[in-house]
Amino acid sequence: MSSNSGIRRALVGAVWLSATGYLSFMLNFGLNLLLARLLFPKDFGQFALAASLVDLLSLITGFSFSQGIIQMRDTPAIVETAYILSVRLFWGLMGVGAILALALAPHYPGPFIPLFISLFAVRNLSVTTYVYSATMERTFHYNQISRVRILSTLLSIAVALALARAGAGVWSLLGRELALSGVTLIGTRLASGWRYRGGYDPETARKLWRFGWQMFSMRALETIWYRADTALLGLISGTVMLGFYDRGRYLAEFGHYIVSFGAVQVAFPVYARLQGRREGLTYAYRLTHGLLVRLMLPALVWLALFPRELTGLLYGAGVRWAETATILPWLAGFGFLYPLSENIKVLLQGIGRMRAATMIRLSQVAVALPLLVPAIKMGGPYGAASVMFVSEAVGLVVGYRALRKEVSGLYIHHYWRPAIAAVAAGLIVAVGRSLHVLPWAGRLGFAANLGAAAGLYLVGLAIVDRQQLQEHLLAMIAGFRGETPAALAAAADDIDVETVDAGTNGRRAAVAPAADDPA
Repeated sequence: MSSNSGIRRALVGAVWLSATGYLSFMLNFGLNLLLARLLFPKDFGQFALAASLVDLLSLITGFSFSQGIIQMRDTPAIVETAYILSVRLFWGLMGVGAILALALAPHYPGPFIPLFISLFAVRNLSVTTYVYSATMERTFHYNQISRVRILSTLLSIAVALALARAGAGVWSLLGRELALSGVTLIGTRLASGWRYRGGYDPETARKLWRFGWQMFSMRALETIWYRADTALLGLISGTVMLGFYDRGRYLAEFGHYIVSFGAVQVAFPVYARLQGRREGLTYAYRLTHGLLVRLMLPALVWLALFPRELTGLLYGAGVRWAETATILPWLAGFGFLYPLSENIKVLLQGIGRMRAATMIRLSQVAVALPLLVPAIKMGGPYGAASVMFVSEAVGLVVGYRALRKEVSGLYIHHYWRPAIAAVAAGLIVAVGRSLHVLPWAGRLGFAANLGAAAGLYLVGLAIVDRQQLQEHLLAMIAGFRGETPAALAAAADDIDVETVDAGTNGRRAAVAPAADDPA
């Protein structure tokens, strides 16, 4: 497969994953809106604590043998060997989980231990699911993955609602996980067409273990950093307060959920194919990272200036989730920076800079772990949110420093114009609301305030950032048409964009020139 053909298929894959990902997100968002009215903060807190402990105790899954299928595609018997290692890993984890549950049972009476061990089993099904998924990802067959994602999402929603309406409480959340994981495993197995028919290469296994150690350090640090705040908050402040914080983090991360399909899952194989091609990598980074910043700015404004509107619109206008609204502004910075640092981490992983990618998470863990316990004891969920923001900011700085060696420029100076548009839009609506200039009220008013801020931001973006916006839009249109943007195709070939002939090397879309030189 040629590099241009691979890039084009990746763009089409981004469209598939983004479209189905957005649909899944909207469906799950609607589900969470309903569950917030059927369940209580304690239910979400119990599940969040169990999930945090499960993820922390499943650190060994960070060996990520399935990821080796993508990066080590030409290694003999790579899929078969990764499958065998993944199956062994699953059953080993189940043994450890059963022993741990028996040891903890006297200390955690009630439903928590059954919830924990059930979730432990369900979550770790993913180690074999990822093998089937990786066989499709390495050839950019994202349309099959997208179909499985939609089907599993629909069935998991149906199960969760049925159980919640029947009064199952926290078990409705477990039912959703079981349906999601089970259907995804079966669906990816059928869609991939791959079956294990024997085969295991000891040399390949050793290579996977060496590769896995690199991935393990990254994933272990990632899990510790991502779950430390919820685990510690639940243990120190209780599951009720954790329930408020958990629902706040869900809203703070919703922007990341939206953009992660293209900026993380599809971006990884694209960056891997551009390894060693500095100009192609620079263009791909500038396009994805710039688009991420512009997409996340309105989310930052919503979280920081309109937390009451967000919680009222999504969780209901009563007092049940009022505490979540007060936590949201403290999570705004974290929610904004999260997808940006993830994109840089994925880029570094894709081009084989595992050490640099690991340093991002290591710096975040080094900041978060010493500060979380005292911060939670002093400020509860507000202290936890503050520490997570600071650690995210430190990780982003470390990532930019490592990235500067791999690309021609960071283009950070491109972001001040959309930032001005976002701040201006948010302040206009916030001032109008405080002065009672805006006529709407109630849940319709909540939606109107959020929509007005986003609309004004788009208008401001079109005024102050038109050239960059045009480039991003043309690249997105090219993706929908299955074309490769001319600048990306040229950069991937390490040639001047002006020499690209639209009639050769596949269909290439026109693209606006960059507004500024790299920083």
